[in-house]
Amino acid sequence: MNIVPFQAKNKPVKPEPILFAKQLRLILGEACWGIVAGKGAGSVVSLKLGCKSAKKKPAKNQRLTEDERNYDPAFSLLVFSAWRLSNSAGVICGWRDCNDKDSVLIRGLENLRHLCVIEVQLNPVSYDLTLCFEGGLIFEIFCDITGAHDADDNYYFFTPTEVYTVGMSSELLVEERVFE
Repeated sequence: MNIVPFQAKNKPVKPEPILFAKQLRLILGEACWGIVAGKGAGSVVSLKLGCKSAKKKPAKNQRLTEDERNYDPAFSLLVFSAWRLSNSAGVICGWRDCNDKDSVLIRGLENLRHLCVIEVQLNPVSYDLTLCFEGGLIFEIFCDITGAHDADDNYYFFTPTEVYTVGMSSELLVEERVFE
């Protein structure tokens, strides 16, 4: 899968970690209305949150919901590293699960749809991220991409104006978000 999540207008810079944590807290109270995962994406997952703005050109992928095809989110997470979804009863699904159409991974992630983020926890060293949702669901990101042999970043966090990258070995960068 060839993912080009954004275009950089300026060279990325290293932000203060406290600024990243502050930006992440902006998703508190925001509902998850888009979830992109499954065949063709491998273990990559994208969560779309917050206000919707009409895309200049709707996506043609019929596997996406109408909202996912026609709208961009105010906030989103694009996760390449290890992740897990759980609740108080146990693990629901994770990045290594089968991603077929009606798999445990797809059904598990669908539980997040329309739920609001109620807590954000960020590890200040590794940038591992935990999002707690209504109903007791917990989505955790583990920044396990640490070496030159890894091809991806750990995750991207998109705000309305910026893109934060938690890259290899949890290097944190930020750049301006530019819509195509």
